[in-house]
Amino acid sequence: MRISASIVVMASTAAAATVTVMVPATAQAQTEQQWDSCYGIGVPVTAQPPQILIAGCTAVIQSGIHGGRNLVSAFTNRGLGFRRTLKYDDAFSDFDQAIRLDADYLPAYYQRGSLFWETADFARARQDLDQIDRLQRREAVLSAEELGPGEAGDRRRQALAATGNAD
Repeated sequence: MRISASIVVMASTAAAATVTVMVPATAQAQTEQQWDSCYGIGVPVTAQPPQILIAGCTAVIQSGIHGGRNLVSAFTNRGLGFRRTLKYDDAFSDFDQAIRLDADYLPAYYQRGSLFWETADFARARQDLDQIDRLQRREAVLSAEELGPGEAGDRRRQALAATGNAD
């Protein structure tokens, strides 16, 4: 029995299409599970085993899909995983990257400052804590400005006075 070349090509194409469809679906499910572990969906980040947290956040970072605060959060959370496994250089690197991506992201400063404290670099820990304080005060001023006149004006004046920028 002779099989025509066109039937062989069609069968090969159909088999390849089946494999192509199945692989991304499997990869997508795995990636969603990794994203959930990185972002603490279902199980809080602090309760994740550090290796799962690191693997999940690495998948998020390498996917190239996420940007903005999601990517910043992935670097911060992976840094937390590295910190918990005592890989301090990797943790510092991730916290630094998170801050480079978003200089206003308080959790990255908090985690890095805590790690500086843990490693007895008290001067740098203090710098991060001071930066957190500055960012929180600035946020208080901005929030008060959004509220408008009256009580909001009083809050704004209090926030400005706390930052040394009285009206």
